[in-house]
Order: sequence, then C-alpha cells, then structure tokens
Amino acid sequence: MMRGSKIHFVPGWDCHGLPIEIKVLSELGGKAQNLSAVEIREKARSFAEEAIKKQRSAFIRWGIMADWTNCYYTFDGKYEAKQLRIFYQMYEKGLIYRSYKPVFWSPSSRTALAEAELEYNPEHVSRSVYVKFPVLKPSPKLVSLIDGSSPVSFLVWTTQPWTIPANQAVCYMPDAK
Repeated sequence: MMRGSKIHFVPGWDCHGLPIEIKVLSELGGKAQNLSAVEIREKARSFAEEAIKKQRSAFIRWGIMADWTNCYYTFDGKYEAKQLRIFYQMYEKGLIYRSYKPVFWSPSSRTALAEAELEYNPEHVSRSVYVKFPVLKPSPKLVSLIDGSSPVSFLVWTTQPWTIPANQAVCYMPDAK
C-alpha cells in the first residue's frame, strides 16, 4: 500500500485450537467432566465468537483498513468444506502422503500440541522502547501549530523494536479510542 499498490485485506480468525479449549475448560472447572464433547465445543464456539466481536471492534477502532463485510472464520461450515476440497485436490496431485513424524502430546489436555506451544517460554519478558521519529515534511496544520524553528518528532512506544529499521511511516488517528 505504501508503494501505491492496492491491497484487499480480508480479516480471518482461527477459531479452533488448544488455547481456546484450555480457556473454556479452565472457566468450566469441574463442570467440564459432566459435559459431552459436543457441549464443550459449543462453549468453545461461544467463547471464540465473543473474542472475535471484541477483536474486530478494536481493529476497526484502530483504523485497520480491511474488507469487514467478508471476514472468514475457521468454524464456518463453508470454510471447512473449502479446506476439505483443497486438501482433496492436494491429495489427487500426490502432495499428501503418510509418513512417520513425532507428535508432541499433552496428557493433561489430551491433545496434540502445536510447535508454538512447545517453544513458549513463560519466563520471557518483552522489552519495550520509546523511539523518536523526526517529522520530515510537517503538514500545513502542524506548521501552523509550531514556531517553525525547532524540529518536531513523534514519540512512539513499541514492544517490537526489531521492526524499527523497516518503518516507513508513522500514522496518527485523532479519533482512535
């Protein structure tokens, strides 16, 4: 987009997985033992739907430009059917095969673990930094607010300082909440 190319961003949510299951099971506590697998899945779906509402609302407030009318959700039947069709096409082309591979298993969760869950380090602390970005071409409105003799900078806070060398612009949204 910053190079003048048009992009069509369709937001999507992965609504399945261990984090959602663990959250729902922890909220249910001992009651989970009395529920069927279908009932637990229904609770997990409700949890995912609530999380999606909150995230979507926040993303829109933050001004994320996206096709908000055509979002996808991995729990949607049409999405799942399309994935199965694509999987079958891959199978037909010989891209799907059976072989040996280790599967990391969680006895407490009774499910396979994703690699990201194996690499998670609970002792890790994300560092944050404040960075001063000079304003190279102040807008007429900004020029009218400053005396013009002193340089102006934006102060930005980030928890991802390794991205700074690739930064091309700083955006400001006065109506963001």
